[in-house]
Amino acid sequence: MLCAHGARGGLSAAPAHAARLARLGRFSVVRWGCVKGEPQIEAVINSLPARDILIAPLLMAEGYTAGEILPATLAGLVRPDRTVTLCRPVGSHPRIAELIATAARETCVEHGWRPEETALIVLGHGTPRDDSSADTARRHAAALARAGAFAGVETAFLEQRPDLTDALRSCARHRHAVIVGFFADRGRHADRDVPRLLREAGSAAAYAGPIGIRPEIAELVLDQIAASICA
Repeated sequence: MLCAHGARGGLSAAPAHAARLARLGRFSVVRWGCVKGEPQIEAVINSLPARDILIAPLLMAEGYTAGEILPATLAGLVRPDRTVTLCRPVGSHPRIAELIATAARETCVEHGWRPEETALIVLGHGTPRDDSSADTARRHAAALARAGAFAGVETAFLEQRPDLTDALRSCARHRHAVIVGFFADRGRHADRDVPRLLREAGSAAAYAGPIGIRPEIAELVLDQIAASICA
């Protein structure tokens, strides 16, 4: 079962990735549910006929939702006749950095920009309640900076500092800037908040959209599942 956050966001990615995984035929059943919103993960899990259930979080950060809310929810669903295994969030996969770079390069091509003259901003949600939720984005940004394909790499967050305005200011010395949303799906943050912030900042930076909607995410989900099975 793919588990999305679901609150205040679109739900286009979860059903699309679930369909991709179902077509592979590796699992008897593939479903998706939400921590918050519909369909609720409790109802989905209780409807599954399988004895062994793998929960693959379509979450970007290893923060409060993945580390506390989701495990607590699943603990209440334990039954003697089934096993429920929680995998690591897809956003923690090392290859996420490659997908961010690919999205940024594609956006550079669309605008006729050279990556080596373009700053890359990895924009996550963040939360003042748990700074560890920002660590995943920082880790991928550090990997991208080491790769050296872009003029500079910055992290920014919607609900903690540095925010997007801070990051744009840091990138002002570069000719261009591309923002890649470290979000699992479309929705208010990915489709409305980021464009609004760019308009308010008067920035000509290009927005590549949320990374979680890319079809390659399904491959990374399989990797996270395999790692959990082998652990």
